[in-house]
Amino acid sequence: MNKNELLAELQSQFQAAETFKQAVTGRYTLSYEAYRGEIPPKTDDNDIRASRVMWESFESIYPTVLALFTNSNRSPVSFDSDDLTSGKLAKAITKAVHTAAMKVNNSKLLYMAAIKEILITGNQVACVGYDEKLFETEKYDFDNSPAHELVVKTAVIMKAGYNIDQEITVNDDQTVTGWIKGTRTIKFPVLNLIAFSDFYIHPKATNIDDATYSAYRELITVAEGISRGYPQSKLAKGEKAAPDSTAGTSKQLLVVGSMNSDIDAPDLTFSEYNREITITHHYWRGCYQGKTPKLWHVVSTDTDILLQEQVDVNPLILGGMSIISGSAWSESLYDMCITAQTNKTRAMRAIQRSADGAAYGEYTYQENSIEADGLAVFLNERGPGAAYNVRSPNAIQKLQGTDVPNAMQLLNEEINEDVQATIQGSAGQAQALEENSQASGTAIALTQDKQELNENQIAETIAETFIIPMYRKLLMVMQEIGASVKLGSDHIPLKLIRSDIGLTADIKSVYDAAKAASNVKSAYENAAQLGTLPKNFQPENVYNIYSDYLRVATGQEDVSRYITAPEDMPQPSKAEQLLTALITIGKAREQIAATGLAEAKVSDMKADVAKKLNEALKDLATIKQMDAETKISMVDTLLKAQEMEQNAANEVTQNAQEQERIDNTQEA
Repeated sequence: MNKNELLAELQSQFQAAETFKQAVTGRYTLSYEAYRGEIPPKTDDNDIRASRVMWESFESIYPTVLALFTNSNRSPVSFDSDDLTSGKLAKAITKAVHTAAMKVNNSKLLYMAAIKEILITGNQVACVGYDEKLFETEKYDFDNSPAHELVVKTAVIMKAGYNIDQEITVNDDQTVTGWIKGTRTIKFPVLNLIAFSDFYIHPKATNIDDATYSAYRELITVAEGISRGYPQSKLAKGEKAAPDSTAGTSKQLLVVGSMNSDIDAPDLTFSEYNREITITHHYWRGCYQGKTPKLWHVVSTDTDILLQEQVDVNPLILGGMSIISGSAWSESLYDMCITAQTNKTRAMRAIQRSADGAAYGEYTYQENSIEADGLAVFLNERGPGAAYNVRSPNAIQKLQGTDVPNAMQLLNEEINEDVQATIQGSAGQAQALEENSQASGTAIALTQDKQELNENQIAETIAETFIIPMYRKLLMVMQEIGASVKLGSDHIPLKLIRSDIGLTADIKSVYDAAKAASNVKSAYENAAQLGTLPKNFQPENVYNIYSDYLRVATGQEDVSRYITAPEDMPQPSKAEQLLTALITIGKAREQIAATGLAEAKVSDMKADVAKKLNEALKDLATIKQMDAETKISMVDTLLKAQEMEQNAANEVTQNAQEQERIDNTQEA
């Protein structure tokens, strides 16, 4: 297969994908129209607007789902694998990739747009990759300067993390002439959202990674294409973008030269570089340059191939809200809400027309039975309390209108219940409880009926189709740019990690987190009260329990104003530590003696009771004496410790004074 045959194959695949997409384009438009309350459309100018059932469903679920994927302190997915010898390494990888995901270009805005698009239309396409940026310091010039100045400047620049770019000449007198500057190229992950109108996929595909063909179109200038290394001659023949296809972005009249030149006659040499053309990125799996099917990335205009390369992974991801078997496309809130929205709107408009008929009814009149002034009032000033001058009582008659029957009222009530069920079916009763309850956020979370919550199901689908593929491809990008993770004192290159490492969703809604934190806190408090805490329970464990609970209860990540971490607790002085140790030793001695007394009493019960009791009393007296001696010893130890500290301080003062005397003598 040559390049012409490859281009023909790609154009055939593109045409098939475009034809199939046209079938779903209408539904895409309807989704946003329904969200904006434009469906069902008005049949009369006086009709009330459509009931925004879909908008209410979206607003009730959007904040919750968005929060699951934009928490900078907790990753929505976790890397794990049986091949990893340390669980800490998997956690380090998870943290590193999640940090990268939160720091991609305009990450919060990207996630907000992506989640909204998925909920409203069902799908969102994105491309994961990396970019690089060159940073330079100012240029430092040397003109017969001492060599040590060059050494100092070079050291400062390198300590700041830059490489050295230089043109230096060493003179005969060991001076230097020339310049140096610091340069550093930074590679960083990027995430770009692709509009629905620019994405194409094979009609039989069920996902991106297994698709025979997928593609997206991009609008670039000729100058940008040249900077990417595309042939300028082929770019020049690229199809010119329609002036009205992307309003506000046309650069065809941009004046690159003098700003005083005639804008209607720009410099033809430079205006060509600003001309916008449309290119297509094809990802096709097939046989090219061999008999084995491989994945190829081909960039083309409508007439020429600009680039072809074999790649290991398709960088595109296609997120969805609801899985449809055998299809890459997804259902959305439109499918869940459109029926309820249509029925609700029709019922409200029927009630409106009935009310309009009662308030603004239609009339008939007999002109020959009405005086001229009465007819003028009827035609121009008709309203409540109007009086008409008529020759006959039947000159004006109101037409019989239709009223809303009881059946219509009952039907409207049923429709309203269906609307609420639709809204709660997509997002649960969380919003209703928050609006109607004065309880705390934690109390609300713990009283949810989980059977009516659907956020987790939607969130898990988004995680499986959008977040997990994005994180996996972000890992590959980080491997490509040479990133590493810190594990203890070691930096482990991510290239050593297999790209097929296990990756699972770890979705926890606010309600799940609140319930889990409350359950753990209750279990700890019950065990502490009953004295059944395990021996390996440490202060750090207690801190984690209460800090997790407080994070959920307050909605804040930093809870240091409510509880202090063990490592931040003030440390006791050496004297206090010594006193604590002595008290502990004293208690241990007392417990050992008491235990020995009890054992002696039990084992020798059949022996001479009086003798044993006398011995026990003697042992008890000995214990009391030991206790008194221990207390005296503690006091003595404390006094000695204080005396040692004072002697050390005095010695430091004396040494300082002696040194000062010596210095003064030398100066004299």
